Amino acid sequence: MRMQARLSDVVTTSSPLIKRDLEALGISPSSIVVFAGPAPQVQGPRLQRGTQILWLGSPSTFANIAPLVDRLHRDCPRWHLRIVGAPFDSTQGADGPTFQRWTPDVQREALAMARIGLMPLVRGKWEDRKAAYKVLEYLAEGIVPVVEDVPALHALLNQDELDLCVRVISQDWTAAVQQAWVLPTNDSWIERRNRLFDRLSRQRYSRLVLGKS
Repeated sequence: MRMQARLSDVVTTSSPLIKRDLEALGISPSSIVVFAGPAPQVQGPRLQRGTQILWLGSPSTFANIAPLVDRLHRDCPRWHLRIVGAPFDSTQGADGPTFQRWTPDVQREALAMARIGLMPLVRGKWEDRKAAYKVLEYLAEGIVPVVEDVPALHALLNQDELDLCVRVISQDWTAAVQQAWVLPTNDSWIERRNRLFDRLSRQRYSRLVLGKS
């Protein structure tokens, strides 16, 4: 990888932490561009906010949300908790959490119904360096992400974009969900969300690679 990077005019990474790793390998900082996009296609403003709390993931990341399910169901009983990407299908009673295997149709329906999107992460070398792409999937749909305050989030968002999300403080997911539920996704929120997606657009990515930024 070191040789390939040295032979390249521009190396793009998704995180400042990966940039530091490359610099430690002897890659010139001036040839490394940090860019967490391109982002998914942004949707227009919602006419009506959703009514569910959503976790969107896969069986390989299900362990991240599993410890929080009982707590959120107990502490936030007014709001339906939906887990998409579970390794099984199950509904725990009339008011209990819904677990669903992932399919494209299930994801589309779940995103349309969600008001809050959960993104718990484990901490590790890989998790700290990868871009928090799930945040972009939620924001693209007008959903407020509730996320842990991890380096990946700061790699993705600028300082003035962080309050598009609600960050979990001291592992208090209940307080964060309650805060996100009343966070207004008004014109100001939508405008800042749209600026984020302009910054992470495919056109912007192309200009960075071509050295025209």
